Amino acid sequence: MIQGALKEYGASAAIVYGMIPAAAPLIIIGTTVVVIAASKSDWPAFGAALAVVTGVVVGLFVGPIDAWPVAGIGLFVGVVGYAAATAWQNRAAGRA
Repeated sequence: MIQGALKEYGASAAIVYGMIPAAAPLIIIGTTVVVIAASKSDWPAFGAALAVVTGVVVGLFVGPIDAWPVAGIGLFVGVVGYAAATAWQNRAAGRA
């Protein structure tokens, strides 16, 4: 729906089909996870979601060709960061 509106109002195809599909879902879901994780004091999830949102926002500024790879790198950093933080917490709690 957002893509149709952007196309109707004259946005270029690079914006409509290149950047918005890579960024919009991850920004919407990521900011939701940031808020929920912060309200629950789940800091590994908070950091991971914040890394994803930051990476995707950076992806919006690098242009339509690089938006997907930058969003993927942000997602990778978030997932690996969450895994490392969870492993560290489990090891500190003696559950490893």
